[in-house]
Amino acid sequence: MGKWILNPKKSSTASLCALILLTFISSARAQFRDTFESPQATWSLAAADAGVRVLAQERTFRQSRSGSGSEYLRLAIGTGTYVHLTYSLSKAPVIAELEPSLWVKADKPNLQLLVRVTLPRTTDRGTGKPITAILSGDTYTEVGNWQQLYVKDILKRLDGPELIRLRREFGPSVDVRGAQLDMLVINAYSNPGNVQIWIDD
Repeated sequence: MGKWILNPKKSSTASLCALILLTFISSARAQFRDTFESPQATWSLAAADAGVRVLAQERTFRQSRSGSGSEYLRLAIGTGTYVHLTYSLSKAPVIAELEPSLWVKADKPNLQLLVRVTLPRTTDRGTGKPITAILSGDTYTEVGNWQQLYVKDILKRLDGPELIRLRREFGPSVDVRGAQLDMLVINAYSNPGNVQIWIDD
């Protein structure tokens, strides 16, 4: 589900790990993939402004986009605007070629892929921790089918309109240098009711 730049000598090993493809394209191109072939579920319900219950969550081997397995969730959702499911990553430097992607299948439209970026050079005075930014990506439209969702132009957006927004909120000292991507997020909200989601590659 994601690709990173790795040492080319390790690319054969990295290609064995698979679901979240975080993509760096450079002269040394390789893939890190979380295949979701292991039995342990890894996505977490992190935040919501709607009432939500997790009715089911498992690694299933009855549905997959590639390989044998995927992660399945069934949620009961009330009225709101967001239900955030998260997947933590090792920190990846934000460079121009960074293009995270994820395959999703659902029985409702309008789910959206987002990423969280941490700014280690700027501290939130309220929490004492580095500030973070959430950048939105593609929206799911192909109901009942697998669809690959991307978050594109992360560096350009972070150093442009997002930086303006962050400086309005946190002050002119916000520094995006050294930014790191550390989390994938799915906004699973479509409309009130139950939703089924499968996640792979």
